[in-house]
Amino acid sequence: MKIFIFTNTSLDSGHLISEGKSKAVKLSALRECNDVLFILPNEFLNYIKHTSELKNKKNLHASIINSINTIGIEDQSEVEVLECNNSDEHFFTITKNKLEKLKDGFKHIDSKVKITSDLLFFRELFKTNISFGDSIFYEEDDSLVKLTKKAFELLDKNNEKISPKTIDDLNLEIRETVTFHEFDSLNIQNIFNFNASKKFIYAGISLIVLLNLIGLFNISSNWNQVKKMDQTLSELYLSIYPDEKINLIEKQIIEKIDLLKNQSNLTTAKIAELILNISQTTKIIEITYKTDSKNSLNIKCLFKNEAEEEIFIAQQQRNNKKVSVINRTNSKDFLLTEFNYEL
Repeated sequence: MKIFIFTNTSLDSGHLISEGKSKAVKLSALRECNDVLFILPNEFLNYIKHTSELKNKKNLHASIINSINTIGIEDQSEVEVLECNNSDEHFFTITKNKLEKLKDGFKHIDSKVKITSDLLFFRELFKTNISFGDSIFYEEDDSLVKLTKKAFELLDKNNEKISPKTIDDLNLEIRETVTFHEFDSLNIQNIFNFNASKKFIYAGISLIVLLNLIGLFNISSNWNQVKKMDQTLSELYLSIYPDEKINLIEKQIIEKIDLLKNQSNLTTAKIAELILNISQTTKIIEITYKTDSKNSLNIKCLFKNEAEEEIFIAQQQRNNKKVSVINRTNSKDFLLTEFNYEL
């Protein structure tokens, strides 16, 4: 497993260590990261060891947040808990603004990434107290602590054995058993920005609806070119509308074109109104126009959780929208639901 250790809390660059070699690289230059473990400063991703018999995840996370020092944080609700892959007692806490910064840093990577804090990583790797850069990493009373060297010098720990380590000491084989959180780096706003792209949506919808007019407009074009070919026009018309009788073929074609124009304008208006209304309450990820007998629209929407989705569905039903759920993807950080709307 490769490792990438950040050099600061700006999360823009660091050292990539692979096959015994290390090099300084920008985070934005990385693409394939399935086999990379990202080491974040503990000041950014705070490690905590917490043992509890609580099974309910919400209660467990609340217990963890209550156990940490939240001085400097105005609201405990601004703290989130991240669970680790192979441990029931190792956790990370992170404030929501730092979590957004983390998502922004990894927005160019379309996959989940493995993250851990330097405090936990160094303990698992070296299993002793170390110094690295300007920091000291040590264990005290079964708790792991990270301090600056200046802060550590103020403590009465002159007899504490500290092993100095550098980037070169990290060129070791990293086992898959190392503890990490699997972070979903999917950035929805990067995938689809509705406000910036709605002109393209309308253009796409208009193009799709226009395709339904091609048959009759082809008849109209041919009619202007071969007005005397009534029999040919009649046969072509009947191939599209086999249940109708031919009276005045020219008049019937004009009436059908006008009727289809009005129907298409109505459909376009419905689609535009629907998209604008939905975008005011939730984020739209994808829109697909279904040219089936029901004349329907598939819309993928992003929600924070199931409760938000339930509120949205109830609101749509109150507005008499013919909507049904056809697919749902539930991640730890978001809920992606695909709806079908009958127009």
